Amino acid sequence: MKDMWIELKKEVLILRDTTPLRFLECLIYLIKNNQNILMTFFTKEKLETDMFILKFITQLDIKDYYVGSTGNDYELIIKKSIEEEPTDYYSFWKFLSNMVLDLVVFVTDKVCPNCKSDHLRVLTDREQINIYLYCETCFLCISEVGENVEEKELLPANIQLIQSCKCNF
Repeated sequence: MKDMWIELKKEVLILRDTTPLRFLECLIYLIKNNQNILMTFFTKEKLETDMFILKFITQLDIKDYYVGSTGNDYELIIKKSIEEEPTDYYSFWKFLSNMVLDLVVFVTDKVCPNCKSDHLRVLTDREQINIYLYCETCFLCISEVGENVEEKELLPANIQLIQSCKCNF
């Protein structure tokens, strides 16, 4: 794991002044190159969700997503990647996967009706049918018709799904 972490830090230092798209490509490449190692470290109770996210990331076609959209703080993502130091493969995986998901999620300028935090995230379900607005501050999850819903396993919504939504983002 230490070798992967050193490789990531080296790439981050090289790429920190580049585009979010190039940084995302590097993260996906690192995950793809180490997916067999990462899979062996998933615990039995985490396996289904993590395998699903791993599959999502390794099959991700980045041209289908708004990479580095308005509310995403690319500088914070870079800073976090330099300062963090995961202690095991699972925490390393969570760190990498969260960075990828942070870079491909579309972030609106909408204000959360619950806590008034801005930058609601646009997410979708596993089947990529429904759209949800999600607040990372208070964890409110709202369907596209405005109903509060329980947080599910949600993924970033792609451009096509966002454009087909009747919501006003």
